[in-house]
Amino acid sequence: MISIILLWIVRLISLVNSKNIQASLFLFGFFTTIVALVLSIYFNYKDRQDQILKFLRFYIYVAFALTLFGWFQLYLYQTREVIIGALWNIPGNIPRVGATFWDVNHYGAFFGGLITFVKCSDSNCR
Repeated sequence: MISIILLWIVRLISLVNSKNIQASLFLFGFFTTIVALVLSIYFNYKDRQDQILKFLRFYIYVAFALTLFGWFQLYLYQTREVIIGALWNIPGNIPRVGATFWDVNHYGAFFGGLITFVKCSDSNCR
């Protein structure tokens, strides 16, 4: 948690060097809401760690549903050349699947968040 607050401070200080202050303020505002969300979740659930498991399961179920939709997108494109959702067809290559995300890279970042959900014992998770 300290690292995200330090990153927020560094981003605040770096606004001085921005060549596009409006875009930088919008990006900083978005990052500020992420920091507020992290702090909110931390302080609401630090003493109720068993309650956070519901949210983690929901995240995993959403990821599974998006994976199924991604396979459906790929199938539909390969068989009928129809694009639905966010599918980036690259001529001569396998298309990049983005499920329902606008950018296929955001889909990858979403799945990158699943890496943090490794099973561990109570002594290793604290």
